[in-house]
Amino acid sequence: MKKLWLKRGLKIFSLLLAVLLSAGLAQIFYLRQFDKNQLRMDGFYLEEENTLDVVILGASEVYTGFSSALAYDSFGFTSYPYSFESNPASLWKSELKEILTHQTPQVLVVEINGALYNEKDLYKEASNRYLIDNMPMSQNKIDTIRSLKSGEDPLSYYFPIIKYHGKWMHVRTNILGAIDTITMQRRGYSLLKGMTSNTGHPKEAEVMDVSSDTSERELDPEAEACLREFLEECQNSGIQQVLFVRFPHRITTEKEYQRYQRSNRAGRIVTEYGFDYLNMEKVGDELGLDMEKDFYNDEHLNVYGQQKLTAWLGQYLMEHYSLTPCALTEKGQQQWEESAHYTQLFYEYFDQCKKENSDEVIKLKESASLLKKLKQMDP
Repeated sequence: MKKLWLKRGLKIFSLLLAVLLSAGLAQIFYLRQFDKNQLRMDGFYLEEENTLDVVILGASEVYTGFSSALAYDSFGFTSYPYSFESNPASLWKSELKEILTHQTPQVLVVEINGALYNEKDLYKEASNRYLIDNMPMSQNKIDTIRSLKSGEDPLSYYFPIIKYHGKWMHVRTNILGAIDTITMQRRGYSLLKGMTSNTGHPKEAEVMDVSSDTSERELDPEAEACLREFLEECQNSGIQQVLFVRFPHRITTEKEYQRYQRSNRAGRIVTEYGFDYLNMEKVGDELGLDMEKDFYNDEHLNVYGQQKLTAWLGQYLMEHYSLTPCALTEKGQQQWEESAHYTQLFYEYFDQCKKENSDEVIKLKESASLLKKLKQMDP
């Protein structure tokens, strides 16, 4: 009788174990949010620990405006965008802890856009998901989940399958996302270092010249509180060099102008805490940006603008922060050189797509299908 119960117990245990393993694999490789943000975040954790000279924290302006692989090719320093769409200042403290758990950058660059949001945009579930769903389990992840505003289901952040269980019907999207993820995991690093772009172009509009405009507008009170808390966290973190920046935008509307004014206010707060602030909307002539050809919309540079900004900001970092590129292993050096090579192929492919499909907007991000096309271009 005891043997019979033992056999039944083992069968039940085996069944439960199989279900748990299947659910775990499903939420890693099938029932999850697959997109460019997920791949970029996954890529950060694939970087060898303490090998990034620069980490850039921020929203979509970062990964569309700066190319880490191009900066490596031009200046020799390593970097990575710890950034995702609509990244709000309310999450920056958690992100800083996450960055410093895995890397000891010589310079942390923070794009200020996420401190210019209103309260509603500071606490979007989508933004929380971009970060938390892609964080490895740690005390920092637990603390981040606990800090979320009421109304969200904390359990679904520990087990994303609860949130995404309905995605099982999206077979094609899930399979392609899984292929992209597995391809990057097998390679062991992000080939394009999180950079994305598209071939669109902005609508014709008169662009305001703000190069000498120092006017300010108050931040949302909640946003200012988040910014100040983050600045205090930076002071206590032990990181020696932090640069806050505002990436270039096409300012064509009153709403965009008001955001620019808030960026001036944010910059003044940053300097109050002893940190550097660089507003690149004031150095347009130095960057050499063409407002009609170097953007794909008012808020984001395309790859032509990206190459100009990367060259300018890379040189600025070298000159002002005494960057000394870290020593890489032979394997690490080969990986970065391959990333630089394929980034150049990406630029060529972008140019080709833009010329052949001038009226079509083509979104380009790291993927197994894009890699295949770039390999075909490789001589």
